[in-house]
Amino acid sequence: MYLIAKLLLNSLYGKFGMTDDLGNHVIVDTNKLDKIIETKDKITTLELDEDLYLVSYHDIDENKLMNDYTNFVISVGVASAITAYSRIQMSHFKNLPNNKMYYTDTDSAVMEKPLDDSLVGKHLGQMVLEKEYK
Repeated sequence: MYLIAKLLLNSLYGKFGMTDDLGNHVIVDTNKLDKIIETKDKITTLELDEDLYLVSYHDIDENKLMNDYTNFVISVGVASAITAYSRIQMSHFKNLPNNKMYYTDTDSAVMEKPLDDSLVGKHLGQMVLEKEYK
């Protein structure tokens, strides 16, 4: 049950801020690239080889935007609030005296020294020692 709760807390909040418009990504030759440039919006290209390109683009259709996104459940405010709260929580570790923090994310940190035993454990809100670096 603990693992399920942790997975939900660490991953689901991001869904509140996501859109389902991730775009299209295709690998094409020069001829198809020219056709995409003529017909698509918001194009980015990366040349992979002499005549081979990775192309990313979005299909922009105003009617589709109005119809598809009116029932889409997102809340950027909720996602932002959760992210801000996690940063506040991680700032406690950042400000520990005599224990330099090298890296932090919403639910992890790389510290110079081990944390106090009261901060590490298997309970919700405690850190887990996953790896030691030398």
